[in-house]
Amino acid sequence: MDQSQRERIDDLIVSFTFGEAEEKNSAGEELKRLAQSSSEAQSYIIQYLSMNEVFDCYHSDLQEKYPRLTEKTVLPHHNLPNSAVLINRQKNWLLALSGLVLISSLVWWKNPLISSENISSPVGKQMEMTLDDGTSLQLNSNSSINFKNRLRTREVTLERGDALFSVKHITLKPFIVAASDVRIRDIGTRFTVSLRHEDIRVAVLEGIVNISTPLNSSGLNFYANNAAMVKNENIIPVNNIDEHEQFISWKDGILKFNGTLLSEVIEEIQHYRKAPVLLADKEAGKIRLTGVFSSTDPDLLLKTLPEVLPVQVKISNNGTAKIYSAPAR
Repeated sequence: MDQSQRERIDDLIVSFTFGEAEEKNSAGEELKRLAQSSSEAQSYIIQYLSMNEVFDCYHSDLQEKYPRLTEKTVLPHHNLPNSAVLINRQKNWLLALSGLVLISSLVWWKNPLISSENISSPVGKQMEMTLDDGTSLQLNSNSSINFKNRLRTREVTLERGDALFSVKHITLKPFIVAASDVRIRDIGTRFTVSLRHEDIRVAVLEGIVNISTPLNSSGLNFYANNAAMVKNENIIPVNNIDEHEQFISWKDGILKFNGTLLSEVIEEIQHYRKAPVLLADKEAGKIRLTGVFSSTDPDLLLKTLPEVLPVQVKISNNGTAKIYSAPAR
């Protein structure tokens, strides 16, 4: 069951609990239908309602302990002795405090959504903005994230591309980035995350992050100037400073390659170009490229390739670029 389904059930339970008669009936019918259609939904609904039962149980205990608070006829305070007035006020205060604690605990456990943002950058342009929580975000060309600001967590899903986060520190409210099955948990820091198909690259500029996967649920900590690649849920530390620079160079409008396969170079170029870039033959993809290029003009990079590599590049009228292995001389 995904997060949107959970949020839908949360809304229905609120309507069922606090709504008008017609709203209650409608929400009840939909909850029943959801519970019958999915065992996960059924379990989630039961778990949620059990928390309400806990609240009711505590509320009943308080009523038994302080029966005067539930009596329909209550003497006005000016007819009570001073000591009785004080005790009555204390009981009311205790009941109110207990209720607030229980409600607060329930709300904290539910971790309700405060705000949500979907942010995407166009091909060929970067974006800079501030998220609702005060975190600074820089998105690379053709990149997309979803940000959910909740009561006790901040959750980002990197859907494609590259993102740089300068995280605003909020005690007891962690900042977590999900990219595929990988979780990157901020521990007060500035870091980049890149998603390339199922491969994820993380580079830390300041502070610490914890990277975890289903294969390594406790995760590994990475510090400033550290980087990591995650392939097939395996976390691979990157100790080479040049590779670290390569991971973060996009934020400055630069593409750095250090013995990079041309097949991977093309994948990078495609982030900055609407028309496709294709390999005409597999041999061309095995050629390696080293160099520093501007990401603002991907076509110039393509036209430069024949000058530094044994390849030919043809760009058609519709913008499609094809890269061929150069014939042997």
